[in-house]
Amino acid sequence: MAENITPPPAQTEPATRGPTAMVTWPPRTPVKPLLALLDQAGQTPAMNHGVLKVYNVTQAELDQAVTSYQADPETHILRPARDFMATRFSASCWAFVLNRYKPEVTQLFTALLIEAVADGLDNRAEYIRQLLDFTKAITAASLAAIEQVNQAGDLASIKAVEIDFDALKALDPTVTLTEALAIPD
Repeated sequence: MAENITPPPAQTEPATRGPTAMVTWPPRTPVKPLLALLDQAGQTPAMNHGVLKVYNVTQAELDQAVTSYQADPETHILRPARDFMATRFSASCWAFVLNRYKPEVTQLFTALLIEAVADGLDNRAEYIRQLLDFTKAITAASLAAIEQVNQAGDLASIKAVEIDFDALKALDPTVTLTEALAIPD
């Protein structure tokens, strides 16, 4: 005869061993720096209707951490936002290139360029250099966007920086390995 086993109820909140504190928290505002101030970096707080619930800290500890957080927006808000945007720009530019030229294709272009320069095939080298100019333009756009972000003085200005990928698309020389190899000189 089978036993009737009832599973335990699902937990909606982590098991706590200490107090729980709450604070009103603006949406899309970084929480990790606040948790670091509380020595709770590994914790996953709860967010519900604009209220942040932090476990294992007292209300006084949370209030003090929020005060410290708000007193230094450069460290706790702007620098993390700048770092995030820089990573995003680099990744999106890399993806932009890879959508047009796969890594193995760019490696073959590099080998062909080295050979063309070594063998004095100036027209072939010039054709392939178009791809290098294209990737340099993309890199320059990424670095310019990162510099804009680094110069921005507030979160809205940081978030407003974008790379114009439509302008970069127009610079794509659409070079091909077949065409490169067909250039005899």
